[in-house]
Amino acid sequence: MILVGVSLIVDFFILVMLWRSIINFQRPNWLILTMCFISLLVLMVIFKIFSGRIDEADRKNYFTWGRGAGGELTAMKKLEILGNDYKMVDDIQNDKGNIDLVCVGPSGIFVIEAKAYGGRISWDNGLLQNGKLIEKDLIKQLHAEVYWVRDYLKKNLNHDYFINGILEFENAKVNDSIRGQIENIWVGGRGFAKWVVENRGRMGCLSTEEIDKIYQALVYAKQ
Repeated sequence: MILVGVSLIVDFFILVMLWRSIINFQRPNWLILTMCFISLLVLMVIFKIFSGRIDEADRKNYFTWGRGAGGELTAMKKLEILGNDYKMVDDIQNDKGNIDLVCVGPSGIFVIEAKAYGGRISWDNGLLQNGKLIEKDLIKQLHAEVYWVRDYLKKNLNHDYFINGILEFENAKVNDSIRGQIENIWVGGRGFAKWVVENRGRMGCLSTEEIDKIYQALVYAKQ
């Protein structure tokens, strides 16, 4: 950035000198023209370097975001098979972060976190990816999201609903060290959220009217 500033200042003074030469009908000094040309080249090189860095950073950010968004879309597509009785709200921003997906239907309310981790997922006093501890505490994160949804609905609908938490790994193989729930959070691979909604909820626990109210409240939370 210092080089950019210096080059701009030099160019400014060179242009001023060129302008004075022109209005005074004088032939421009070749040294001045050479300095101007070199300075412009320096600016072009600096711009090329910085634009390349910015493009690379944007590419990495987009790739990381895209994989996460792809996981959410995969989970949502699986759940859409359940039919019109189930409603989904995705990407809810709140003070705890971002909630990937909430599914509301006759069998209950399900907060779903879809992760694009690859490899093998296992459990040994923590979630492991290919035998190495996943630094981010995904179970704790999902508990925070579940509590937020429960508290939000209680505050806005004056009812204390039971909320299910589901952690779904879209691109990984979940091994036998994980069977069902970990610390009251359902954990599984691709399509696992649909199975939980169908088989581990309480069918009929929510009426059509309640589903609509909860759905509308969550949609409002996105705004």
